[in-house]
Amino acid sequence: MAYLNNAYSVPSFGFQFDNKVKQFRKWARARLLVMQHRRMVHLLSGMNDTVLNEIGITRSEIPVYAKTLIYGDNETSNLR
Repeated sequence: MAYLNNAYSVPSFGFQFDNKVKQFRKWARARLLVMQHRRMVHLLSGMNDTVLNEIGITRSEIPVYAKTLIYGDNETSNLR
């Protein structure tokens, strides 16, 4: 009955498995950000010029503004 006292441990699949999971998460996060950026550009493009003017942007600034909203200011410094 000594085996009942041992806590159940999850088998380790090794470094390669952990690395694949990290790579997949990084890829999935990047894809999610791209999808969010495209959706934001689509939504902003659907707004009329009056609303865009109230926000403080023009139509030509929509892609950069969307990147600023999705990725943040530090990520867009090299995109302009």
